[in-house]
Amino acid sequence: MRLTAAIEATRRLGSRHHVDWTSDDEMGTLAHNFNEMQSKLEREETELKLAHSRATDIYNLTPSMLFSLDPANCLTAVSDYWLIATGYARTDVIGRVFTDFVDEHWHRNLSGHAAATATPRMPISAKSRCRSSRRTVKP
Repeated sequence: MRLTAAIEATRRLGSRHHVDWTSDDEMGTLAHNFNEMQSKLEREETELKLAHSRATDIYNLTPSMLFSLDPANCLTAVSDYWLIATGYARTDVIGRVFTDFVDEHWHRNLSGHAAATATPRMPISAKSRCRSSRRTVKP
């Protein structure tokens, strides 16, 4: 593949292509450096995917009800343990407002906590609503 075609394929498709060019001039050096850059990007992308997979596994396998919220207090992620403890399916909770899953008694406490904290990463405790009335999840 020619250099311009490889650059265009990378730019448009995000795929990694190497340039088939061998010469001892500036163009050959450019093609060689481009190929090395593509290989390095592939390795880094693979490492990043592996790190993300490890972090996701740790998040899901931690025996605690972990959840992540966006700035609008909607759930963006919940751990497998959270799902087991509450009885919900992940597809039923992602994107919904967190307080949908918290006992109404705790709503005022949570709003006060959110307003009083400078960082959204502070620990909070609240009684969660479970899908099945037979389950109880304590703070």
